[in-house]
Amino acid sequence: MISWLLSSTKSKKRQQLFFHILLGWLSLYSPLPFILWFYLTLLAFTKKIFSSSGEKAVFWILTLLLYTSAFELLGRMSRASPIVPYELGKYITFLFTIIGIIKARRINPIGLWLVLFLIPGILVGLPYYTSYKDISFNVLGTINLGLGLAMLGYLRLNTNQLLKLLRLMILPMISILAYSIIRTPDLSSFDFDYQANEIVGGFGSNQVSTVYGLAVLLLFILYINQFRFSGFGKNMDLGLLGLFILFGLFTFSRGGMIGATLGILLTLFYQFKLGRKKIRINVTKALILSIPIIVLSLFIANSLTDGKLLLRYKGETYGTLYGHKKKDLNHLTTGRFLLLSEDLEVFSENPILGVGVKQAMSARDKTKGIRTHVELGRLLSEHGLFGVLVICIIFILLFRSYRKSLDNLFFSYLFVLYIIGFYTTFHAATRTFVSPLLMSMCVINYLKNKHESLTDYNKLAQQH
Repeated sequence: MISWLLSSTKSKKRQQLFFHILLGWLSLYSPLPFILWFYLTLLAFTKKIFSSSGEKAVFWILTLLLYTSAFELLGRMSRASPIVPYELGKYITFLFTIIGIIKARRINPIGLWLVLFLIPGILVGLPYYTSYKDISFNVLGTINLGLGLAMLGYLRLNTNQLLKLLRLMILPMISILAYSIIRTPDLSSFDFDYQANEIVGGFGSNQVSTVYGLAVLLLFILYINQFRFSGFGKNMDLGLLGLFILFGLFTFSRGGMIGATLGILLTLFYQFKLGRKKIRINVTKALILSIPIIVLSLFIANSLTDGKLLLRYKGETYGTLYGHKKKDLNHLTTGRFLLLSEDLEVFSENPILGVGVKQAMSARDKTKGIRTHVELGRLLSEHGLFGVLVICIIFILLFRSYRKSLDNLFFSYLFVLYIIGFYTTFHAATRTFVSPLLMSMCVINYLKNKHESLTDYNKLAQQH
């Protein structure tokens, strides 16, 4: 199974594409196919992980996490909980990064420091928890970031391996897209308004938009590297790119699609800055083909929504259009600026230990009872001084990743992924798999020697 998933021949790519489309279609009618495939995959990877050691074990864990991460959303859409846990990504990441840390010969201490700095905030909130979900929902994502950094600090990959892993990450997103396309009603009869909706997939628009935005970025990275995703040629890849853009826009949730735009612009900057003449020519050709698809997707989406999509991205609502509300920064960020401001007020009143995990919700004034959407604000209000230390680590990693990105395209991709993960913390905190997983990959090292054992991806997949 694993060798089939990791195979990069045209025929296998086509099989993988059709299989994941079928999986998404079947999940619309019953969660059973998804549940069976998920646990079968988990069992196969677990066997591979426990039969490996050191760097190879860490490699298989990263492969598992990248492949299963987006299944979290498909499980929620198909109502597979509790057989497949609602916060699947968090639990799998926590469990397997612990295993990876045990199996790795060396670990990155900065990740362990990050986890240690989170413990005081967990203890402060201890008297107020009603279930384990208070911890898992609010802070497990940040813990996973630390554990991922600790585990991946000495893993080495080359650019080709990284691109293959990113392709693997897209496959479950194809299932989600297929689910959304089949489930979405006739858009011409749907009355869009000026706020996020659940028409695409029947689930949280912010999460769907985040996943689709990431898919757009990953497909674009593969495309400009002439790394074919579908096995049917570049036209099919461009078609999939257009569909992800189209349905991401239909959510009317701006975070994911803005993130995709940011990632694409950064990727292009590095391709032209670091790429050789041949690479620049190939990127230019890819842009000539992909830009019309992107523009056409925007035009179709805006047309089908009677022009409301463009107004939504301008920050308009019924209130602003009719003069009842003022279009300020808080309005443009859908209330996130006020949440951040009040978290900063809570921090100023509790600067040492903070108010404890989850307790900022009840400590705020105007936004009492609303879940935090900005991770930096949550770290400050709930963890106090220790949250400041966690934020310092996040920015240290950001600047380290940036410095490395200036010399090598491999590191530039890791930096772009880090930026998207970091950006996502400003509209979805660390509640999705995106931030912990993408940000923790920034410490992966570049494998220069092409003859080392981990280089041959396909042979490694077939080893038992």
